[in-house]
Amino acid sequence: MNQLQWSQPRTTPTPTPTPPPATDPERSLKMSSLTWDPGNIVPRLVLRRPLNIFTDNKTRIKNQDSLEVIDFSQHSSKERFYIINMASGRVETYQVAPW
Repeated sequence: MNQLQWSQPRTTPTPTPTPPPATDPERSLKMSSLTWDPGNIVPRLVLRRPLNIFTDNKTRIKNQDSLEVIDFSQHSSKERFYIINMASGRVETYQVAPW
């Protein structure tokens, strides 16, 4: 009769990825998206694209005070419109629905 031996699962430490050194200040802003929305109110997958577009086109954007994002994947009964203050990182949420 075979006896099973139970052992603890092996855990290998996961290396923490380190971002490449930021030589361009705009790229360092892009990589540190946690400075905007530090409370993680806006879903990261939703915030990523608008934030990249904002930082890539910063010289062409006249009003850089805020970034507005709508998450259409959420139901219209939810607060899915986000206004991000780009100076403080503060996020305001609003409900938007089609009329």
